[in-house]
Amino acid sequence: MLLAKNAAHTRNIDGNPKVALYVQNPQNPGQKGARVTLVGEIQEITDVKELQDCKDFYADRFPDQAQPLEDARFERYFSMYKVVIKDIYYVSGFGVQTCWVQPEEFKQAEADPLAGFASELVDDWNKNKQEEFQWLSHAFLSSELGLDYVHNPRVTFVDRFGFDFRFRFPRTGAGPAEGNEEGKEQFDIREYRIGFRMPAMSKEEAQSAMFKILQEAWEKDQGYDDKWGETEHPHMLLRRATDLDITTKEPAPGIKAVGSPSTVTANPDDE
Repeated sequence: MLLAKNAAHTRNIDGNPKVALYVQNPQNPGQKGARVTLVGEIQEITDVKELQDCKDFYADRFPDQAQPLEDARFERYFSMYKVVIKDIYYVSGFGVQTCWVQPEEFKQAEADPLAGFASELVDDWNKNKQEEFQWLSHAFLSSELGLDYVHNPRVTFVDRFGFDFRFRFPRTGAGPAEGNEEGKEQFDIREYRIGFRMPAMSKEEAQSAMFKILQEAWEKDQGYDDKWGETEHPHMLLRRATDLDITTKEPAPGIKAVGSPSTVTANPDDE
């Protein structure tokens, strides 16, 4: 970061260097999207080589600032700063998984091979596969939930191992919640992690893996799974991520939302 030495925020940093940087994909914003908070301390860069490397990088990113960076007055009025990360807090979505990540582990991590186009896949599937999502819900979840139809089924996240699948459904036998309009239906939210049979290492493989899952769901929904024979066919649903009550804004009785506080903020209009 390039900061002016006489700026109020720079003086604040001199008094207390503790900072946090919130990072989130702008294509998947808000509570529904994954995000991280980088926690650490901000430090002025004084090493000559490191300072020059930072100036070069900054000039590449902002070419119009290249000349001022080399001005003789630069060090008098400005400094380059860096954030030394002490800890990382990860939230995978709304009411789902949260965890602390050690910076050294994060440095060794590699981006998921689907990361560059995951949002594109999610948008495409949610737009064009609503009917197939109904097959998926009915084939694998109807026995547990007793549902013939789910509301707003959608994929919220995808990586090489599978995807997170979320939907809403009417709460059985529940009347209008306190404070709601008379007769307004109450809903619960359920989210599952659905695993691909094989890791998908490319966009084409992810599309193929999704096709196979939806084909399997259709076959099961139509009763063709009896023809699968004796072959071991492991269940796709790896875990139930969350079960939220979106009218009372608390987890449903007996269910604790993984990684979330006891009271979960939810928007009744959330899809």
